[in-house]
Amino acid sequence: MTRPHDTWLRPLTSPRTPDLTVICLPHAGGASSYFRRWIPVTPERVELLGVQYPGREDRISEPVPGTVAALAGEVAAAVASELRERPRPQWALFGHSLGAAIAFEVTRLLENQDLQPDRLIVSARHAPHIRRASTLHLASDDQLVADLRRLGGTASPVLDDPEIRSLLLPTIRADYQLAETYQPSALEQGTAPSEACIPMIETPVTAIVGDRDSEASPADGRQWAAVTRGLFEIRVLRGGHFYLAEDPRTAVSEITSTLAPELTNWPSTP
Repeated sequence: MTRPHDTWLRPLTSPRTPDLTVICLPHAGGASSYFRRWIPVTPERVELLGVQYPGREDRISEPVPGTVAALAGEVAAAVASELRERPRPQWALFGHSLGAAIAFEVTRLLENQDLQPDRLIVSARHAPHIRRASTLHLASDDQLVADLRRLGGTASPVLDDPEIRSLLLPTIRADYQLAETYQPSALEQGTAPSEACIPMIETPVTAIVGDRDSEASPADGRQWAAVTRGLFEIRVLRGGHFYLAEDPRTAVSEITSTLAPELTNWPSTP
């Protein structure tokens, strides 16, 4: 019998006794495999788990849920199952771009189950109470591909191959719709605007942005301070929207140092 966390959570590094576990939620069109580039630069006692959304790789035949709230509910159930089966001493959620919105909703759900992460790390995304008008999910295939090229998160050979494009674009379009139509779950449930403008969590938040990211500026990153009653910090790294691929070593160092700075002694492999 397949356990929910086996479907949703994919081990990228597997230390026997991890001191820190980071659960990584990818961007629109991304998959758990995107974070494999971090494996060579991840400290030995750090466990990386990648979240595998439906509609990609070995889950290509599964439909993408229609809302961030629905997707977050599935992810939260898988994370809760994993943590109850094998508790971790310290763990964090890391979400990049669309993944940041999903990770925020997962955090809210897990807090209600007394499974609060030690840190929520949000990357390259404006805060959930800030609305941005965008309808690229309704654009033509060529316009969608042009935006993917602009952001730089999808390899050009993939976008240049018509067969691969036709296979991937439906999922990417569905992910764009999630990102562009997302509202915090408090708003989706009809909470009064005065109470729901800034949905709150207790978990400490670290926001990370690239200094050349046209999608999420340092000012955007600082807006995440409004959603937590816990500690907040912002870190600005060199790079664009996909700074985490431009310099994986620095990205992993910043993430692990939020909770375990003593673990940032790098392995010998480059």
